[in-house]
Amino acid sequence: MLPIWPVRKEDGTFFNLTNEHPLAGIIYRDINLKSNQILGNWYGEASITKDLTFRTEIGTNLLFNNDFHYRDGRITDHNRTVSSTVSGQRSSWNWKNILNYTKTFGSHSLDILAATEAQSSGSRTNFVFGDTFLNSTLTRPQDAAVINASGSETRYSFQSLISRINYDFNKKYLLSASLRADGSSRFGVENRWGYFPAVSLGWIVSDESFFGPMASTLNFFKVRASYGVVGNSEIGDYSSFSTYNTSIYNGNTGIVLGNIGDPRLGWELTSQLNLGITWEIFNGRISGEFDYYEKVTTDLLLPFPVSLMTGVSSVTKNIGELSNKGFDFMVNGLIIAKPNFTWETNITLNHNKNLVVSLGDELIKDGLSSSAGLGSTSIFPGHPVGVIEGVAWGGVDVESGEDTYYDLEGNLYLYSEVIEQL
Repeated sequence: MLPIWPVRKEDGTFFNLTNEHPLAGIIYRDINLKSNQILGNWYGEASITKDLTFRTEIGTNLLFNNDFHYRDGRITDHNRTVSSTVSGQRSSWNWKNILNYTKTFGSHSLDILAATEAQSSGSRTNFVFGDTFLNSTLTRPQDAAVINASGSETRYSFQSLISRINYDFNKKYLLSASLRADGSSRFGVENRWGYFPAVSLGWIVSDESFFGPMASTLNFFKVRASYGVVGNSEIGDYSSFSTYNTSIYNGNTGIVLGNIGDPRLGWELTSQLNLGITWEIFNGRISGEFDYYEKVTTDLLLPFPVSLMTGVSSVTKNIGELSNKGFDFMVNGLIIAKPNFTWETNITLNHNKNLVVSLGDELIKDGLSSSAGLGSTSIFPGHPVGVIEGVAWGGVDVESGEDTYYDLEGNLYLYSEVIEQL
């Protein structure tokens, strides 16, 4: 609606009455969104010995929503009154048990942790849509002439075993190592557990005696290195299962194949190596960090295209390898520090090289385009993730002035010739 248009005509009716009319949208539309959330957290802690403690934590989250949306036929494109209701609930809980041992003896400090964690989350949603009402007093979808209803329900759970050791000597030689095992209901029965080790080393060089001559200028200098493996489980809750969906054909409800399961579907794994330094000069007025990293992701969770004769277009599989290499550089400077004026400057520089190493299957060795179910993303080996897949432009034809394009065989066509072939 243009700002120069009047809200109403001279006879009092709305001018250019559409769904975008600001005042009519308020009068002829009713939106009511209600939600209630209940959060709870409880914990208990006990000291078994002076150095050994036990802690248990339980958390819950309950969310209930009830939404209503009504639109009068005067502001709908098809001139029919419609309304809908969405009611749902989401529940989740988390339970942790943590055993922690800390001990300092002489110049040595030790911190050992062992823990278990279990979590579960689920949701249920019901949707009712009503189309065409006999009079304006009827607004709920169940009073409509045409009623459509649907619903969904989903749930997933995780179980984890966690261990970690932190050690330092003289507060300048640092070691941390951890190992965790995570099981997810989202993965196949043959491959639900993933194992993720990590280790990091640190050396505060500026605390060494040989560093003394430089200490007046370079106040702090630390060298660090780390390596670890993490997992990704962000897929559908039932991607590893064969499922069926309901479908309506010619007024009759039937069952169609929804997904082809894979009992070997497992975690996507990312291993990362980090090498870095941290430094401070001029009593901390200027500080900075530099990190170099190499990250490799294997067993990518991707949609694998299959023949439509199976009833589906793709299935989720562990395929391919992805590489990321780069560095992060950061400098912080306290330029001016006065009681009534402070000037701080932060400079960051980042570089990352992303590369699809392979897709690990002969059928898709040339890549997966966005049409394979990746949304707007395309993946091609030897290229970064998300490259644009398009037609090669051949320049402008001198005689006609039209753009020209190459096909896969290298033949050159005018734009008009391409359109004719579509």
